[in-house]
Amino acid sequence: MVAYPNPVTSSFQIDSSIAIENVKLYNITGRLLKTFNGNGNYDVSDLATGIYFAKIKTPFGFKTLKVIKE
Repeated sequence: MVAYPNPVTSSFQIDSSIAIENVKLYNITGRLLKTFNGNGNYDVSDLATGIYFAKIKTPFGFKTLKVIKE
């Protein structure tokens, strides 16, 4: 699983061979900022520059990716 583009400016996508149920985006302190449903384009244009963590839920469990916002 890979998030691209990374660093991101306005939105990112996740390249995955497994179905994505949802994506939750957290800031560096662990605060939940956004929740996205399913696969697609994840808009983060309203977020400040920084490091975020995308917790991806699949039918097989969870995966966390670091996303850098420019």
